[in-house]
Amino acid sequence: MGLSSAIDWWEECQRRILVLSSMGIQVFLFFSAMMRKCDILSWFRSIVWLAYLGSDAMAIYAMAALFNRHKNQNYTKSFKVQGNNSLEVLWAPILLIHLGGQDVITAYNIEDNELWRRQVLTTVSQVTVSVYVFCKSWQLDIIHSDLRMMLAVMQMFVFGVLKCIEKPNIFRNNPPWSYKVSQCRLIGNYVGSSIKPCDSSGSITELVLQHVKSGWKDYITNVASYRMFNDNRGQWSLQHNNCDNEDLAWSLRVPFDESVLLWYLATDLCLLSEGYTNEGATRSIEISNYMMYLLLNNPDMLMVGTRRSLFTTAIHELEGIIGDETLNDIDLAHKIIAKVESSEGHPSFIHNACALSKALLRLDNTKMWEVIEGVWVEMLCFSASRCRGYLHAKSLGNGGELLTFVWLLLLRMGMEPLAEKLQRAEIPKGGGNGAASAASLSSDQSLALQQKKTEVPSGDEGNIADVPSTSNDSIVIDIGDNAS
Repeated sequence: MGLSSAIDWWEECQRRILVLSSMGIQVFLFFSAMMRKCDILSWFRSIVWLAYLGSDAMAIYAMAALFNRHKNQNYTKSFKVQGNNSLEVLWAPILLIHLGGQDVITAYNIEDNELWRRQVLTTVSQVTVSVYVFCKSWQLDIIHSDLRMMLAVMQMFVFGVLKCIEKPNIFRNNPPWSYKVSQCRLIGNYVGSSIKPCDSSGSITELVLQHVKSGWKDYITNVASYRMFNDNRGQWSLQHNNCDNEDLAWSLRVPFDESVLLWYLATDLCLLSEGYTNEGATRSIEISNYMMYLLLNNPDMLMVGTRRSLFTTAIHELEGIIGDETLNDIDLAHKIIAKVESSEGHPSFIHNACALSKALLRLDNTKMWEVIEGVWVEMLCFSASRCRGYLHAKSLGNGGELLTFVWLLLLRMGMEPLAEKLQRAEIPKGGGNGAASAASLSSDQSLALQQKKTEVPSGDEGNIADVPSTSNDSIVIDIGDNAS
């Protein structure tokens, strides 16, 4: 077969190939779109994304081929001779339906929703081309001689036009909720790696619901307490369990990303020492692993300004302690603690986490896991309420996040949204968001606070910014005209 023969073959068969290809892509999208809510492999997700992008291009290309075919002056004559081409009159409305897209995957990412103006232009141009092809086909005797064919073509054409017109109006994400909770571990045989997601989103969401209900019943009495409850990130759990002493409270006054890392490490050390003893231990570990997953893979959702480098720092510290040895869980915990105790002059995340875990292990087992679970639920709520709505919506393109479930639940239960937090006239005294206390301190500085109280100097004895606050009240600095 020569080049000219190949070209002739393509000219003759390209419309069938293009229409069948477009149909194949639509069938693939129909079955694969719903799988986005599942935990699928990244390469398969990429294929779905490519199919979504290519579906419109394939339909437009096929429509253009039909348009060019009908412009040919000899087309009408050849069409009448070749009866096996009579189904071509259906191709224009079919391609128009393809351009309308699948209802289960109207948009792949949230950014696609912002392209509705471009979609309007595409719709107008393609409907115009389709009308032209349809009108040219209407002139053929084969349509008028078959009433059923004529009715089918007319119905499909009207449906295709309506579907294309509808697409820009409903260009939005269909929320592909995933009930999987992603997990990531730092300690043990999973050093720095992701592990299999768990199916506990319902149980964790129920914990959040009970936490909010208890807040409305036992904590919130006025506007100030309402704001303080929304600012808590573990303080209420400590207070509720009579554990709000410096042995534990210092860990909640550090920047939020450091606090998440410290409590993650401490939770794992408690687990390695005590094992899974009750349901609270299981839920605590799952939330802890999920928050660590966010720190590593989606830090902006955890909280704006989250430093992913903290994860790398902790990995290096752990590798320096664990080395290449293969130890069981209990021996591993003992080695970490022993190594830290022998190097007290070198503060680190592991050092501070060991101090926190030792304070937790002094509690009885049931109370310890109750405290840990409560702190993690509050941290989860704290993170969800401070994540931008745009990021929650964007996560739906990959199946959604547990954090988005929690965010919607908090809004439904009347908790304070991020917009209201940012518009506050003042920060309530004793709030748990750290802005009025020592949340700007590092974990090393806060641990030092636990061991030694520091007095704020008066006059010109130093820079107040260098002195950590030991009070729950806000420090108000009046900058007058004589300030230098």
